[in-house]
Amino acid sequence: MCKLLYGQTNSFPASGDVGKMAWNDPGPGSTDWYRRMFIHPNGNIGIGTIIPTEKLSVNRKIRTHEIKVEAANSPDYVFVKSHLPDIPSAEDVKVNRVDLGDMNAKLLKKIEELTLYMIELNKIIKSQQNEINQIKSKIN
Repeated sequence: MCKLLYGQTNSFPASGDVGKMAWNDPGPGSTDWYRRMFIHPNGNIGIGTIIPTEKLSVNRKIRTHEIKVEAANSPDYVFVKSHLPDIPSAEDVKVNRVDLGDMNAKLLKKIEELTLYMIELNKIIKSQQNEINQIKSKIN
């Protein structure tokens, strides 16, 4: 069980900061308490770290159902007046945010489409090279 000890403050020599911590209950027969979460006085929260450098610093894997990201400058490099099909425009991202899971699936689809396109182009290039070689051999 994790307990937030509101009354406890800890000072850290490196910074002199004082913050609140959540401790993991050691369970029956153990006295091995260890830190799970740290709330810095500046409002930053650390999970797995007592030195959170961002509003939320996590020093382990996380699992979530959804992450939305606000993108200040989302690029629209491909077209001047449009964007890739099925990929939100820079304006759409600015207004509606980006769902990382959804965007990851869309980008993977685009990578697969580009890979198939490159394979097809490579076949065409090889065929054209064969034709060039045949023409060269006839000339010589």
